[in-house]
Amino acid sequence: MIVVADASPLRYLILIEHTHVLPALYGRVIVPPAVITELTRERTPNLVRTWVVERPDWLHVQAPTQVIAPVRADLGQGEREAIRLAVEMSADALLVDDRDARHEAERLGVPVLGTLRVLADASQHGFADLAIAFARLAEQNPTWGYTRCTISGVASSMRGRPPPGRRTATTSSAATPARSSSRPARIVVRESPVARPTIAIPPSPTPLPPRLPPAASRAHPSPGEARRTSRVSCALPSRQQIT
Repeated sequence: MIVVADASPLRYLILIEHTHVLPALYGRVIVPPAVITELTRERTPNLVRTWVVERPDWLHVQAPTQVIAPVRADLGQGEREAIRLAVEMSADALLVDDRDARHEAERLGVPVLGTLRVLADASQHGFADLAIAFARLAEQNPTWGYTRCTISGVASSMRGRPPPGRRTATTSSAATPARSSSRPARIVVRESPVARPTIAIPPSPTPLPPRLPPAASRAHPSPGEARRTSRVSCALPSRQQIT
């Protein structure tokens, strides 16, 4: 698998201490000399510069030797060389975060992956914890504003999508038909209306007893009214007690 990287994904993965996911996912990563130059500038964090100077063996430096297609001149030197190298080597993926550079690479037929996709694939294969990685990214660049909702959205969108260059075993095409979209299909269940039976309530065969007249119009109150009256009269104080 051939993977070319720009400076931005390497920079962030170094700062959040997740560079181990690159050899775990892709085996080796190739960068042009301009990317090494950008990562060793004075304004670059010391952690990044030290890592690049003492870079591991899986990070290869290779300069593009052919001019296959013109690349936008308004891009950075590292981005232009990375795109040219990816086109020249027919790379399986280009690791790049800049929007204009991504559009230019896609225009030239190069698949692109950002830092988020790399971390999501690493989390899917058990190489990283997505919540920890996003929290560290937010500390390095607060303007990205990663939240729990972002983590859930990225994790759900990456579910079932293998990284480029990897194949997953399938039983048969008839059993698992291919889908044109990578998004999971929505399953909508609609219940058919069920006719509810109408229950007729027959009239009561026994007539209800007549309602009693008010207590004031009756000569003798009922036993319940007599008890309530006695409780009320006992609870209220008499005129002699008030004065």
